[in-house]
Amino acid sequence: MLNVECCSIICYLVSQLGVEPPRKIQDPLPSLIFIPKIQPFGSQIANRSWLHSFKKNSIVNIPTSTTNMIIEKTTSYTGNNAGSLKRKRPTWNNGSVSASNAIQRPEIVGGVMSTSPQNVLTSILESRGIKSKIHSYDSLTGFFVETKEQEIDSYGCDALKAVRDSDIETLRRFHREGRPLKCSNRFGESLLHLACRKSLVEVVTFLVNEIGIPVRVKDDMGRSPLHDAFWTCEPNFAVVDILLNKCPDLLLVSDKRGHTPLSYARKDHWGKWNQYLKERSHLIEPALLK
Repeated sequence: MLNVECCSIICYLVSQLGVEPPRKIQDPLPSLIFIPKIQPFGSQIANRSWLHSFKKNSIVNIPTSTTNMIIEKTTSYTGNNAGSLKRKRPTWNNGSVSASNAIQRPEIVGGVMSTSPQNVLTSILESRGIKSKIHSYDSLTGFFVETKEQEIDSYGCDALKAVRDSDIETLRRFHREGRPLKCSNRFGESLLHLACRKSLVEVVTFLVNEIGIPVRVKDDMGRSPLHDAFWTCEPNFAVVDILLNKCPDLLLVSDKRGHTPLSYARKDHWGKWNQYLKERSHLIEPALLK
């Protein structure tokens, strides 16, 4: 016969959670064993509120070990967020830019009020009578160069190693042999994305200026190499110079989450990037997105 504690648990589950009690239980332990299979809120249990209510209305004090057994938070990565496992989002920029509104509030950085680089860019362009409208990557038809299946097939560990090691001679040999270096994985991350993210000036110079790799490429999250050029521990003005010389319009293209490349700049570096934009004002005027 079930004891009083087990009856309390089963009655609560039946009345509050709509759980069908087991037909036959020999001892109190199975009354706790079948609970994890219920998953009343699905696999995305993110808090213990329902368990707290359970304990509050029950005469049973569930031990910690049982609590850990019942609550299990899991996260499934499917669909749109599957490709985001590769890289974490930058956490240093809370003033994110949406595709419809590029204005960011001034921030206090190092005790000094600092304006975001996106606002500085907007101010410079508008002072010259140029609209600074932000374009979502998926709204631009024919702007980005599409990736071919052959380019995906040529993306391999040897090419990645050559990029990481800044082995220009090996990359040059690959090019002579006819191997496409505008290659990327199936998530759209190209060798140029990698070189920009790691601030490899020699590799970026070789890919863009020597063999003519297009800079208007994107990954599955809508990020261009310019996004990665700003997504660095320290500013690398030389890499950004190379990309802006080819396509300054990338400054006005937002990714899947509405972030422009300048949104990836660390707040600690806002002052440096603002000064850069003022000194390179001749490089930031859009040529295609007017």
